[in-house]
Amino acid sequence: MSSIISSVCSADSRRIQGAADKAEDLVIVCGVFIHWEAADDKKIYDYNYQATKEALKCAMAGKPTIDEIIAGKDKAAHPFRGF
Repeated sequence: MSSIISSVCSADSRRIQGAADKAEDLVIVCGVFIHWEAADDKKIYDYNYQATKEALKCAMAGKPTIDEIIAGKDKAAHPFRGF
């Protein structure tokens, strides 16, 4: 998806502490869900661009920590979980 690669390669992302220095040593795994009724391509692009930039910033800052992940594991919700 072009919004993902655009975000990763953007000037903003290159300024995220440590991102450029570690680029050759890291891999980015990205999952994107686009609702089947989504109709606004610009909005889809913008949301995914921003989400990727925020995820990269958090990852380079070590967030969330494993303690934060464990503390929040039962609070996560997903509409397809069913319970």
